[in-house]
Amino acid sequence: MSERHNPKTCKPCSELRHPANVHVRTALRDALPGPRKGGEDA
Repeated sequence: MSERHNPKTCKPCSELRHPANVHVRTALRDALPGPRKGGEDA
C-alpha cells in the first residue's frame, strides 16, 4: 500500500466516502490491524 492514489477519483474509495456508507468504512477501519484508530490518512 505504498503507492498513492486519489480517493476522490478511486471508485471504491468514493463510494465508501458516501455518507450512506460511513458504517461500512467504520467497519473496514476497525477490521484493519494497526495502532491508528480513527481519523483519515492525510
